Parts: sequence; structure tokens; C-alpha cells
Amino acid sequence: MNLRYWFYGAIVLTVCSGVFLYMGRSNDFERSRELIAFRQVGHQILLSVNDSTSRVLPVNRSSANQYKLEFEKAFAIVPDSLVKTVNEVMQKNSIASDYVVNVFDAGSNRLVYGFAISKTSDNIVPCLGRVLPERKYTINIIPEARSTSIMPQDKFPFFAFFLVASISGATYFGRRRKANPGRVHHAPNLRSGKISLGDYSFYPDSSLLMHKNNPVVLTPKENKLLCIFSADLNKVIDRNRLLKEGWEDEGVITQRSLDMYVSRLRKKLADDPGIKITNIHGKGYCLSTSLS
Repeated sequence: MNLRYWFYGAIVLTVCSGVFLYMGRSNDFERSRELIAFRQVGHQILLSVNDSTSRVLPVNRSSANQYKLEFEKAFAIVPDSLVKTVNEVMQKNSIASDYVVNVFDAGSNRLVYGFAISKTSDNIVPCLGRVLPERKYTINIIPEARSTSIMPQDKFPFFAFFLVASISGATYFGRRRKANPGRVHHAPNLRSGKISLGDYSFYPDSSLLMHKNNPVVLTPKENKLLCIFSADLNKVIDRNRLLKEGWEDEGVITQRSLDMYVSRLRKKLADDPGIKITNIHGKGYCLSTSLS
């Protein structure tokens, strides 16, 4: 089977495996872990005001990614302790580096305090050193929403390497096949019509050069140009003739395209220093060989 199709199969397999892993993942574990971590925030807040007996009520999570802490009894809030406690829990549990905390009066549901922490912009932490009076409070913690990766982080390097290698292989073999649609690898398959050019043997019917049993494949345009050159060795061939015969029935072609193909031919004939394609300024090109 063509290696290109093996690479295409590998690409499909890699993508399907990644999608399968993504679909099979669940956020339930992370959400449950965060609920426990934020309950720890409530516990530490009560301890900071010397309350080790009253309860932290069940933590609620809303659909807007907000975690709501409620308490059994009234207490005073010290902003300094609140900021420190939330930050320590966030960092220790790797929950989020950007988050907002809002404190509400449970009776009136009015916002009485809040702060915002960010790794990319200035933190907003007002009213440090001031104590909020003893009341029943609710605390809303809003961590930055997490982006869901297509696969676990520890598996990503392997899948990325495999996917890139597969795409590169498929691209390489696709271009190789497109560039050399009629490539012939073995001399017995060559048709007649050999033309000797120095150390090279040129087979126009097969778009092939042979140099000491090493094949050099020519593109259709390179093959046309070399046919024209080899028919008139050591003669200056007018640019207009090369353009007309090399690109007939293909519309307008630029001089730059001709120069590019001539340059490619030079490179493919470079193993014989006796072969030269010379640019005759204002006229055209001349193919000469030391044996002609």
C-alpha cells in the first residue's frame, strides 16, 4: 500500500483517539474537589475570628461558575484574613490564578465587600486593615472559567508529535507524487530515444536523466526545455522561442518563469561540470557540453 495512505490513516486514528479521550473525560472530579477546597475557605475564615464550633453550610455552585459560602452564625470579617485565606486555598489546590470574591449581607443581599486577583493585571484589594461588623454574611467566589483541553495534559505531547509526524509524512508523499507523476526508477522500464549530454543520458519520453545509474526526474516543463536545448547544442536559443515552444497553448508566461526553470535544469545537470547553460544577455540561452 502507498505510504501516503498509511499516514492518512494515522492522522484519522490520532484525531479520533483525541476526540474519544475528550468525550470520555468528566469534570465531576474537579468540581467536587473545588467544592471541598472552598469549604476549607469557610472553615479558615471562622477560625480567624476564633469560631471553631459553628458550621459552614453546604457550598453551592451556580451555573455561572460561582461558589456560594453560607454560615450558620454571624461573625465579623477581617478583609486581610479573607484575602490571605482565599489566596492560599486557590494556590495550594491550583484552582485559578484569576478570581473575584464578593461578600454580601445575608439579610439585605447587598454587596458589602469584594476584591479581585489577577496574574495579568493589577489586583483590586480595597479596605485592608478595616473590619466589617458582625453579621451573617454570604461569600461568592468566582474563579476564572477553565478552558477544556481536548485531551489530558500528560498525553498531549505524544499525540501532538504523532499528529504532526503523520501530517508531515502525508504531505511529503503527496507532493512527491504530484511533482513526479511519471517517475521511473529502473532503467529497464525506459523507452527508446536516448540522448547523450556529457555524462548524462537524457530520455525525453520518460522525462528522465540518468547520471552514472542515478536517476534524475524532470518535470514536464523541464523536460520540454531540455528537449529544445538538446536539439540545438552549442547554439543560442532565443528567449521567445523557448517561451513559445515551452509554454504554447498556456496563455501569457513571464520571463521570470523561464529563468526559474532554466535554473532548475542547471541544478539537475550540475554533476557534470562540462555541461553549462549560459545566459546570453539580450538574446537567450545556450546549452553546451564539453563532449559535443
